[in-house]
Amino acid sequence: MFVGGEFYDDPAWEKDSPTLDTAGMTFLSGGKACLMVICDYLLDHGIQRILLPSYLCPTVLATLERQGIDWEMYPVREDFSIDLDDLARRAAGFRAVYFINYFGFQHSLETRRFFQSLRRKGVVVVEDNAQTGFAPQTTGDFVFNSLRKFAAHDGGYLIS
Repeated sequence: MFVGGEFYDDPAWEKDSPTLDTAGMTFLSGGKACLMVICDYLLDHGIQRILLPSYLCPTVLATLERQGIDWEMYPVREDFSIDLDDLARRAAGFRAVYFINYFGFQHSLETRRFFQSLRRKGVVVVEDNAQTGFAPQTTGDFVFNSLRKFAAHDGGYLIS
């Protein structure tokens, strides 16, 4: 089995027809661009703060701050699970909550149901599929990833 962290092209993944239904999807230049659009939506709806997981890419914080969104964090356990009782207490004062499906794994059904219950209460849920790609079942009002992480060539190569 090959395991690596570099971009490479493998013809085994080439298909004659689409394998992913892209209806209803919007493709932007990356995760940062997605966050900017989400921030615009939040601000347009009078939401100026978001609750974030404590383990995330610093680019998320910088982008939110640049767009004028304040944030606070909730803890993430060592196994990347979330203490839902703690999150429920913290989320009480927020109209937007962000979570990450780390390393290609979705959270437990219980956790996904918790985020669905937040949505039913009118909380905007942002789901970051950082390394998950296109999950078959999604939970958030906004679900995004950074598509470049799934391409055979990095962006610098394509630009050059």
